[in-house]
Amino acid sequence: MTQHLTRREVVAGLSLLSLGLLTGCGSSNALPFKHGKDMSNEIVGRNFRLKDSQGNVKTLSSFRGLMPMIFFGFTQCPAICPTALARAAQIRKLMGEEGKTLQVVFITLDPERDTPEVIDAYVKAFDPTFVALSGT
Repeated sequence: MTQHLTRREVVAGLSLLSLGLLTGCGSSNALPFKHGKDMSNEIVGRNFRLKDSQGNVKTLSSFRGLMPMIFFGFTQCPAICPTALARAAQIRKLMGEEGKTLQVVFITLDPERDTPEVIDAYVKAFDPTFVALSGT
């Protein structure tokens, strides 16, 4: 047995749906969560001190004049990391001459397994200009 909705029921349902959607469109500047601090005007994570495969300390200012694309990952990552690095290499090539300013910086999330030599070889397999960094 099928039940057909009346015009009144359809209009009432759509009205409730519209009202529900409009409730989320408020212009309040209040934080949408109870705990925390609004950091939208703060500068955070501005610098780091990590080592490259030769043991040289690199900071964000080491890449001055370049466009650093910072990527966090690990060499045992099964799908996302290699796909993202392959796409970054493609993007760099598609940029042509401007691609020389794109500096992909891979920062390992697994410094115990990803030794400097391992991550350096890993990123160089995607593009010889990619830089691999690790910390402790």
